[in-house]
Amino acid sequence: MILEDAYVSFLIEHDITQNQYLLLHLAHKKRWDLVKKYKDKFPAGDDTMIGEYFINDLIKKEFLKRDAGGNLG
Repeated sequence: MILEDAYVSFLIEHDITQNQYLLLHLAHKKRWDLVKKYKDKFPAGDDTMIGEYFINDLIKKEFLKRDAGGNLG
């Protein structure tokens, strides 16, 4: 169940989209299987789940990091 007030407030406070939040949530839970499933159904056009622009935005905001191999974590 989603707590709408907290959810929308978090998105606004951190200036992120719903898709960015979903990626963060799945990465936190290490559900890479669901990331693949999502990007197979809704391709971003660049072999990522939400597009490099939005991923780089999360990196810039320090929500995500890339490891030495370039993988998200």
